[in-house]
Amino acid sequence: MLTPVLEKAVDAQAGKVVLAKVNSDEQEDISARHNIRSLPTVMAFVGGKVVDTFIGYRNSEEVSKFVTKAMAKAGSDTRSLSTTAAPATAVAASSPSVAPEPVSIQSRDQFEKLVAQKGPVIVDFYADWCALPTCLRPPARLRARASAKRTHHCPTTKKAGRAKCSPRCSKPR
Repeated sequence: MLTPVLEKAVDAQAGKVVLAKVNSDEQEDISARHNIRSLPTVMAFVGGKVVDTFIGYRNSEEVSKFVTKAMAKAGSDTRSLSTTAAPATAVAASSPSVAPEPVSIQSRDQFEKLVAQKGPVIVDFYADWCALPTCLRPPARLRARASAKRTHHCPTTKKAGRAKCSPRCSKPR
């Protein structure tokens, strides 16, 4: 899943970035408003506007660059962040050495208040059924079948290719 990678990248920023999680199955209106078509989708908001987006799984280095880029677009005034949408995390946000827990979005109003703040807010649109092995990769049997269709092994020249490798080849593909 992408959430642990996002949490690690946001934690590295020491409370200057807020991470919010939106379950697309439960919050369909928020997902529809932001045209979420694929999961996972991650958006960076600054001042209520989307400044960057990526779709699909990314490694930790790419996610860290994404968060850093969102901070750069927010400018230097990232100390005014608050997680008023989730009072339990407000105490953690006041301490500079401890990053707040991700905010789980429960309503559209909560979402709008959270993304409207000046500092960067990273929003992870996800679904419970979408995990890395099932969501991003086809089953192993389908991958093997697709690979077998792409490769042609010529019995005459002993070369592999996508089409007939020589006029003498008897195998069509």
